[in-house]
Amino acid sequence: MPNSTTVMQADPMSTEETEPVPEPRVYLVEDEPTVSDSIEFLVNSAGYVVEPYDSVEAFRAGFDPDMPGCAILDLHLPDGTGFDVLELIRGQQSGIPVIFVTGRSSVPKAVDAIKMGAVDFLEKPVDHSQLLQKTEDAIRNDLAAWRERQCVAGIRRRLDLLSDREREVLELVVVGGRTREVAANLGITVKTVERHRGSIMDKMDVPNVSTLVHDYMLAKFGGNGQPADAEVAG
Repeated sequence: MPNSTTVMQADPMSTEETEPVPEPRVYLVEDEPTVSDSIEFLVNSAGYVVEPYDSVEAFRAGFDPDMPGCAILDLHLPDGTGFDVLELIRGQQSGIPVIFVTGRSSVPKAVDAIKMGAVDFLEKPVDHSQLLQKTEDAIRNDLAAWRERQCVAGIRRRLDLLSDREREVLELVVVGGRTREVAANLGITVKTVERHRGSIMDKMDVPNVSTLVHDYMLAKFGGNGQPADAEVAG
């Protein structure tokens, strides 16, 4: 069950402080009042906040891309399609999971929806237990992604505190460079390296080098294996 007082659980390898997690939202875009009311009641009954919309433009006006949650989209809408809503969501750099529901389904459309990033494609009349399970799974996954984004953002804020020289030392340390090797590579003394490393540990708020390396790599790759920030990636 959702809980608006839930707090972010820090990664055991990270020193990122816990932060309040916003109450997830379920964006429901459905133009049939009876269907919309039924789904809203179902999801509300499970304890989730539902924001119902009956058109693409209404959704555009109310959508907050920074909030965790998921979207339940009808494929056919008065001023467009569920695909238009999905494109709008992704265009605002939101990765919230999307579930399509439709009364006029087809295999090609279902395939298109999945290719565009939808997590599921359900036919009306929707099985309520199935829809609720899909919704809960989607919210759980998006909350995990939200927590990781917040953790990465905190690490990057701390990385921004480092001087250019500290950044050079850090980049050599994370690839396994020993103190004397770092000193020789940068043309500085061992004591200077030790001083910079101590300052890096303080600014990054980490207890040891293994946590420092973990946080640096998380900031660099964002947990998806691809460089997420040109400055961090070096």
